[in-house]
Amino acid sequence: MDISIVINQVLMLFIPMVVGYAISKLKVVTGHFSKNLSAFIFNVTLPCTIVSALQVTFDRDILIKSGVLVVASAVIIVALWGFGNLTAKLIKAEAQMKNAVIYALMFSNFSFMGYPIAQAFMGETGLLYAAMFSLPIYVLVQSWGVAITDGDGEKHNFRMYYIFNPPLVASVIGLVLFFTGLRFPAALDGTVRSLGATTTPLAMVLAGVILSAKPIGEAFTNVKIYIVAILRLIILPLIVFYIMMALKINIDICRLSAIITMMPVAANVIITSEAYGKDSTEPTRMVLLTNILSIITIPFMGLLLF
Repeated sequence: MDISIVINQVLMLFIPMVVGYAISKLKVVTGHFSKNLSAFIFNVTLPCTIVSALQVTFDRDILIKSGVLVVASAVIIVALWGFGNLTAKLIKAEAQMKNAVIYALMFSNFSFMGYPIAQAFMGETGLLYAAMFSLPIYVLVQSWGVAITDGDGEKHNFRMYYIFNPPLVASVIGLVLFFTGLRFPAALDGTVRSLGATTTPLAMVLAGVILSAKPIGEAFTNVKIYIVAILRLIILPLIVFYIMMALKINIDICRLSAIITMMPVAANVIITSEAYGKDSTEPTRMVLLTNILSIITIPFMGLLLF
């Protein structure tokens, strides 16, 4: 694949983070900025992103053919949850870091990074497969993912507000639009799409602001974060790929599943942590390190998978 695609995608994540870091250090924004920004993203722009992403053309034949992708996606998430819990125990992650480890190994940046990379590797087929594969992730990341982030390090109790949080409601609305073919009026649709397009850059600005208040070097010196990064970017996608190959699943589906799994840690973990008043330091460091390392690991993984 064209390495410039990977570099451009990573830079589009990294530069807004630098901007957030700078405006915080230069006192352009106040101490309440990160809390207000996280609330705006979680309640407004992230739901718009989800609804927009799910407004793809419904095709019954495609849906039937892609059914295995939906099932595979859900099974992989469950398996990664178990792997995340095991990893947190093996590296002896303290309660503050445990939830971040589990979330980081369960959910990758499957849309902003995953979609263009899947298209670059596999063409339009890859983009379509990625959209199908993402359907259960949109629901799980805003329910199970929220429960993990809002947990106390030991228990992930299910609470009613996980059902009614804006991103999950948006997931349901998006799925209804997908299956029915209904669409918003042009003006509303344009507004939803334009607001949704701001989610990723704003999330990375938020990450930069958060990092400005913490020792940034910890992201590059903490061995536990490197372990999570290597698992997220290399080990887990290879495990997913070879297990699916052993099960005689279509090679393109195996590759697509590995591609989505090998993306950096989802920036949503920062947004959710801030929205629920949790310490977002460790999640932010994981997002930072995995995005930087992905410049190297994504091309490397491409050579192994294709």
